[in-house]
Amino acid sequence: MSNTIVHHHFGHLMEIDVAYFNLQAMQKMKELLKTNMAYYAKGINYTHSENNYKEMQRVSCT
Repeated sequence: MSNTIVHHHFGHLMEIDVAYFNLQAMQKMKELLKTNMAYYAKGINYTHSENNYKEMQRVSCT
């Protein structure tokens, strides 16, 4: 009987752990995407004309 309770409790802890890990992973991905987009926008700004850059911003926003 006690074995079942312990097992259930452990399983529950694991689920919480996995959910927390996924949340952390999502946050990290968001940060990476933000950084990459900033570099990407800078690159466009340097290599293309200002109009082209604005057009890219407009397209990516919609």
